[in-house]
Amino acid sequence: MTEPEDSLEAVRCFVTLAADRAEIGDPDGTVAAIERLTADIYARHPDVRVRRAVSSGFVEIAIALSTAGEPASAVRIDERLATVFPHESDPAVRVDLARGLHNLALHRAQAGDLSGAIDAGRLLLATDGSDSNPDIREAVAQGLRNLAIDQAASGDLAGAIETGQRLVDDFSVDQLPVVRAAVSGAMVNLADNLAQTGRSSDAKAAVERLIAIFGDDTEPSVRQCVERAQADAENRRTVPQTEDPHTLSEFLGE
Repeated sequence: MTEPEDSLEAVRCFVTLAADRAEIGDPDGTVAAIERLTADIYARHPDVRVRRAVSSGFVEIAIALSTAGEPASAVRIDERLATVFPHESDPAVRVDLARGLHNLALHRAQAGDLSGAIDAGRLLLATDGSDSNPDIREAVAQGLRNLAIDQAASGDLAGAIETGQRLVDDFSVDQLPVVRAAVSGAMVNLADNLAQTGRSSDAKAAVERLIAIFGDDTEPSVRQCVERAQADAENRRTVPQTEDPHTLSEFLGE
């Protein structure tokens, strides 16, 4: 093989090594292996295929560590990815960077760092919130949904409501299935958060808007959100609101 094939093969080998380390329960070894990809000969390689292999490798291994029950180690990799490509313009690498920020927020929350998760969600919004790339829009929509969940969990219902409303305003017309699932799930939580703050009429309006936008959608996850919102609205109508806020984070917070 010759350059850049040699570098591309080396990156693949380090990613494979990191995946193997994660599989056998060696998070430190996993991080050490993936750290090799930060060398300039890979992360600054002039061939975009090499840089893409690096960025996708970081995303893949962080997810593998989280799946293995090592969210704190996944956070280390997510955080490192955010520093490796400070001026990258390649669309595929930028998608990985957006996904990395989304995952950073998710993994910090899994590791018990709720304030750090909120910071990462806000950074994703500030960095990529206006991007038109469909894959990046998916990451931002999911990130906003999770940001609102984390804000509510931290007791900041006002912030959660603001984030939820921004998600609806900016993404409700998208036709991407992932985005529609994120928006519909966030709207269920938005209605719940509004009700928790005593804004019953606004909560009712949020449910009505959800039904208007997604009532005819056949996607199962979206249908589930519509049905959940309708059930919640009926419960709020017949039962005084006394419980703590609940969200759909258990099956929508991805």
